[in-house]
Amino acid sequence: MKRIVYSIFVLGLSVSATADDLRSYTQPQDSEKMSNMGLDMHISPQNGLYLMSTDSRYVVKGELHIIDRFNGQRVDSLPELRRTKNTVDLSLIGIDPLKLASATLGAASATIGATLFFNPLSQNSVPLLEKINKLEAKGQFVHIVPFPTPGNSMEEINNVICGFQDKPDETLKKLLSGSKDFRKCAMQESLMRSLLTASLLAQGQMPMAITSSGRLLLGKSATQFDETVASESP
Repeated sequence: MKRIVYSIFVLGLSVSATADDLRSYTQPQDSEKMSNMGLDMHISPQNGLYLMSTDSRYVVKGELHIIDRFNGQRVDSLPELRRTKNTVDLSLIGIDPLKLASATLGAASATIGATLFFNPLSQNSVPLLEKINKLEAKGQFVHIVPFPTPGNSMEEINNVICGFQDKPDETLKKLLSGSKDFRKCAMQESLMRSLLTASLLAQGQMPMAITSSGRLLLGKSATQFDETVASESP
């Protein structure tokens, strides 16, 4: 599994600075968080574009060349960071959703939809399950990647995955009815790949959805993934 890497080259740094110079870095005109890498991007009339550690201790300035490996694009401004930070091209980081412990619901020919990481056994999952059911009825696809959260074991999630792979529509109906009784099945090796993928992309925010256009939705925004999918429909 590859980690996100921002390539940064720094030229012409000053070896000393006054107290006023240092204080000016904590008063940016505009800022944007750069995932969980510990650096945020800032801009100010006095200092131009610079990076500062989340604890405000370290500043990186000079000629910055930042490459977002999740999109294969350079990020040289705050607008570009905001435009790309919530998108991802899974192929660039070697992730194929079909090779995760997962199942696809919907029309086989569907090109509009989303990959959804969530815990289908959670009480909070019912609205998501209902949306999956509606998207499937619209001829769109939902690639389901069940993900364990506190209160459910890996084995329980694995059994749900087997259910979706064997009888997807029946499994969805069982979950919507509140049933959590699924037959035991052999543990899937790809389940660990699913966990690592979620750890890489979700940044601790679940559920997570990735639409067919590459939009990355985390936490609360992922619960509205159907609206984003609808906006991408022709």
